[in-house]
Amino acid sequence: MNWSFGLATLLRDRFVSINGGDDHGTLTTRPLNLSGARLHIDADISKNGEIMVAMLDRDGEPIAGLDNSDCKPVKGNHINMPVS
Repeated sequence: MNWSFGLATLLRDRFVSINGGDDHGTLTTRPLNLSGARLHIDADISKNGEIMVAMLDRDGEPIAGLDNSDCKPVKGNHINMPVS
């Protein structure tokens, strides 16, 4: 009888992902109840990619001052990246 043993490792908080391609895309989450003054994201963004974040009201319309055009592009590969 042959036996084998393996070990898989995952970075903390990276159990589920949304994978994008090389084209522009959009992801809208379910409504979130947020508290505090800051938003941080966990992302592994490709070398030439970036994420822009917008806050929407319940009708899907951008909240003034929190649209993606107001967001600084988020780049890199970190589990705790601030969005501003």
